[in-house]
Amino acid sequence: MATRRPAHTPSPRVLRDAERIFSALADRTRLRLLCALMRKRESRVTDLAASLGCSLSALSHQLSKLRDRRIVAARRDGRVVWYALSDAHVATVLKQGLRHAEHP
Repeated sequence: MATRRPAHTPSPRVLRDAERIFSALADRTRLRLLCALMRKRESRVTDLAASLGCSLSALSHQLSKLRDRRIVAARRDGRVVWYALSDAHVATVLKQGLRHAEHP
């Protein structure tokens, strides 16, 4: 009789990074911000603050946390900084999490 091999266990570094990513997603303001970026693809801080009803400083603080965790990326165009989701993986995780939350 063949024995089953245990499922792949991620390395401690991967688990630590995943924990940081999921903890960053466990905030309503950051989730709203990420949903806005998912809809608009790319946006300036001032536009995001206006659409979310947040102060610029509060939003900049949230964006900094998301950048540190590689969830959003920033692109400078002169004096303007544009923010977007860092890659398609982020959008997939966000969409799947929201779909899961919709089901009772």
